[in-house]
Amino acid sequence: MQIEKSLKFNKTFSEHTIVEEAKELLCQFLNANLYDIHDMLFSYHYAKRERVYDIIIEKSDIIYSEGKGYFTVKYMIGFFNACADLNFNDKEKMKITYNIDFVKDEIVLKGEYIPEEEQHEI
Repeated sequence: MQIEKSLKFNKTFSEHTIVEEAKELLCQFLNANLYDIHDMLFSYHYAKRERVYDIIIEKSDIIYSEGKGYFTVKYMIGFFNACADLNFNDKEKMKITYNIDFVKDEIVLKGEYIPEEEQHEI
């Protein structure tokens, strides 16, 4: 399974923007779109009924080169079931690659590839 999400880039910066400024603007753009990134992350944890919260994207975790690269998103996952007396919280991180199409004014985010588990035999 690999989740992909396309977002309107809103001409956040151009292909001619210097790298450090581009990273700063990209960080601001990603943090302004945390709802969409949350949806991506949640898709990976939905089957296990885990919740995703406290998403953090920092400029230092962004690699940018000519409109593409990757960033590491840090977040927490949690699972709570009162009937079974379960309360679980843990730190997670995921590498998300991106490609910016300056002509179409969009950015495509791709999460990590995680092989799907086959159904267990009984």
